[in-house]
Amino acid sequence: MKEETTYVEYTEGQDTKGWLPIHNIDFDKLYNVMKKSLPIIIVIFLVCNLSAYLYLRYTKPLYRSDSELQLGVNKQADFLGYRSLDSDPNQNMNGMSEEIELIKSKLFLTRVLKAVDLDVSYFEKGKILDDEKYRSSPFEVSYLVKDESFFNRRFFVRIHNSEEYTLSYQLGDQEISGRHRFGQTVETDPLTFSLSLRNGINKDIPESRYYFIINSDNALINYFRQNLSVSILNPSAKTIKISLSDHNPFKAKVLVDVLSNMYLGYTEEEKIKSNSKRIAFLDEQVEETEAKLEDFESYFENFTIDYKTTNLAGDINRTIIMMEAIDSQRVQLRKQLSSITSLASRIEAEDSYFAQSLVNRQDGNFPAELKGLVEELNTLTSEKEILLASQNENTQAVQLRNKKISAVKEELANAIQGYESGIRKELNNLQNRQKQLQSTFVRLPSKGTEFNKSQRNYQQLLGFLLNLQSKKIELEIENAGTTTDFKILSSASLPSAPISPDKWVIHGLGFMVSMMLTVLFVGSLYTLDNKVNGVIVVEEMAHAPLLGALPQTNNKYPTARMIVTDNPRSAFSESLRSIRTNMEFVGARQNTRLISITSTVSGEGKTFVAVNLAAVIALSKKKVIILDLDMRKPKVHLALDGENASEGISTILIGKHSLESSIKKTAIPNLDYIPAGPTPPNPSELVMNSDFDAILSKLKERYDVIVMDTPPVGLVTDGILIMQKVDLALYVFRANYSRKAYFNTLNRLVNVNQFTNLSVIVNGVSRRKGYGYGYGYGYGGGYGHGYFEQ
Repeated sequence: MKEETTYVEYTEGQDTKGWLPIHNIDFDKLYNVMKKSLPIIIVIFLVCNLSAYLYLRYTKPLYRSDSELQLGVNKQADFLGYRSLDSDPNQNMNGMSEEIELIKSKLFLTRVLKAVDLDVSYFEKGKILDDEKYRSSPFEVSYLVKDESFFNRRFFVRIHNSEEYTLSYQLGDQEISGRHRFGQTVETDPLTFSLSLRNGINKDIPESRYYFIINSDNALINYFRQNLSVSILNPSAKTIKISLSDHNPFKAKVLVDVLSNMYLGYTEEEKIKSNSKRIAFLDEQVEETEAKLEDFESYFENFTIDYKTTNLAGDINRTIIMMEAIDSQRVQLRKQLSSITSLASRIEAEDSYFAQSLVNRQDGNFPAELKGLVEELNTLTSEKEILLASQNENTQAVQLRNKKISAVKEELANAIQGYESGIRKELNNLQNRQKQLQSTFVRLPSKGTEFNKSQRNYQQLLGFLLNLQSKKIELEIENAGTTTDFKILSSASLPSAPISPDKWVIHGLGFMVSMMLTVLFVGSLYTLDNKVNGVIVVEEMAHAPLLGALPQTNNKYPTARMIVTDNPRSAFSESLRSIRTNMEFVGARQNTRLISITSTVSGEGKTFVAVNLAAVIALSKKKVIILDLDMRKPKVHLALDGENASEGISTILIGKHSLESSIKKTAIPNLDYIPAGPTPPNPSELVMNSDFDAILSKLKERYDVIVMDTPPVGLVTDGILIMQKVDLALYVFRANYSRKAYFNTLNRLVNVNQFTNLSVIVNGVSRRKGYGYGYGYGYGGGYGHGYFEQ
């Protein structure tokens, strides 16, 4: 049955400019790169995931134990009556930060070290990993280190039996070793030690190698600082979390428990210590205050003794009154003195009547004695005058009166003189008293100010003393029943799973790294791959039209073979028919009879394409002959299961054999071939000879199509010479074999040598995707895509 062919006109490849970046990826090339790199990709995945497994297997797991505490961060600003505001969140945060720094401080950690048995670390030696035997070592060590360089050093122990062991350690380049008995004290210059088995371990001692390390305080503090973390959970609730990481989960739990409880005890001790310091301070202040109060009390006593009073304001008022009274008394005394003086003068003037009148007028200024004497004097004077009226001076009665008058005057004069002297003395006393009162009055205001100030200070000190004594009593009561404001909300937990390494994270990381390395490796190969891997590259780089593409065959052949007859309905055969059809369109305006097939280098499949293309054309009822013009490396006879006989193209061109005798038959009736013949020394000169043109002319008379397998044009010039004589020159590229640099040769033929009849065939295109790329074909009867799978 005659094949019904649907001819599809040749079209240029689609323009890929402006496509999205993913469209610029050649997935055929990527598939081929991945296919070729599959063993290496598998190795990458195995290595990465095996590395993750080995990391998990031989990395010591790290455990973390946590404990939550609630702090009572109270500032002591209310001490001595000053209150603080706890509502400020920044103040809470600062207080909690101070507590956190206290927990991490060297002072606190040093106290923790004294409470835990971390001075010696015990380990069981493993093949790769060592296991710390915290509180589970079969022996314990008592030691006295004399040389500090022996701290943080490994001492290896091999237990022989329940009686003996061997201890060894490295000292410089020398190993010190000795066999000792358990319980024996070993004395050395740098170290004194004794090993003893723990209780209950007397037999069945594990035959393992152990070692111990005597830790220094600095090493242990650095251990805590590296593995201890304290963080704030909730500032408002004043809660913190104490966490410690270690390779031994039980050790982590024990240490977190100790840290939490030690912190509570430490804060209680610090609070008591703080209160004790405050009490001592209060005692000092009470003592000083009491001494000052005693000074003030002595001052008050002396003041009372000196001034006979404690009421200075009343004393000032009384002093003023007394001074005014003294002034009044002095005025009265001066009046009395003046009256006495007048009286004395009147008596001296013998004016008894005026004297009597003066006494009568100023009765209050004279004493009764003086008034009696004045009256007596006045009476005697009157009697004398009466006697003188009748008698003379010399009479006895008058003389008697004169004697009495003189006696009274003398007595009166003495009385006046005594009275005057008394008045003057009293005036002097009043004046002195007034001076004393004035002096006292001047000093009283300043003394009053000092006294009042001292009283105020005394009252203040007294109040301060009472306050100190009250605070002291409060602190003593607080010390008697001290309880901390801190609480353990969550005790230390025993870790059940390690925090590092995380199994899923490490496996995921191994997978991700393998993926990244695979992408990097494949991407590098993809980027560095300069081979032609499909028709897209050809369409972009070739300056000649693409005639068609041939898929990869299912079988691998050591040399070129004619395979279209084996499976005429295969995808490969259909592709060749498509190329045959496209050849008819390319040469539609000329009679395409001479066809040359070449490539850049050998191995690209030009002979394979030539033989099978000739067979497809021959199957279309045309007489076809194949000329093997690659006389240096002939392969056409191998593809057609023939032999490179002693006669062929080379012998015809030198006239040794005739054309008719050199033509060989094939299994296809319309397909003949002429082998290359013996390899000549000058193939190019033979092709340039006019005899070659004569041969082509004769063959045109006998055959419809002449297919010539020419040498690679990238190696020799024979192919170019032959291309000048043909109607259609075909240039073969092999996918994933030919390099992109080969397009320079092709484009030079088109642009420089002006080969306008040159077309390209891509051989060995991947069958994973379609390979027509615009050169489709179809047949009546519904063969469909089944050809792609055959």
